[in-house]
Amino acid sequence: TVVCYGYSFGDEHINRVIEDMLTIPSAHLVIIAHGDPLDRIIRTYERLGRHAQVTLLIGDHLGDLQTLVDHYLPKPAIDRTTFRMAELLKARWGTAPVAGGDSDVSPANEGGSAS
Repeated sequence: TVVCYGYSFGDEHINRVIEDMLTIPSAHLVIIAHGDPLDRIIRTYERLGRHAQVTLLIGDHLGDLQTLVDHYLPKPAIDRTTFRMAELLKARWGTAPVAGGDSDVSPANEGGSAS
């Protein structure tokens, strides 16, 4: 995925690279723009003809990065709740055992004897 933020598609040498990238079926282009007063973005979108591979986000409100982050971009995979849970588990059980490690005590077998 390539994200273009604020690029107006006025440079043909860059447009060619983007167009070449879209020949790869798994490639995706996300275009984020404050506006398109010269219709370059829409013309490029139509010319490319790969609508399933292109996402357009165009509007005045997208000029504000905080709005973009809060309402349009994906949230982090690890959030505060996950960090807090990890801290609580670490405080209760100590450092988590490594998978396949030699630790005899873990939450699953606490109180068991060593083999």
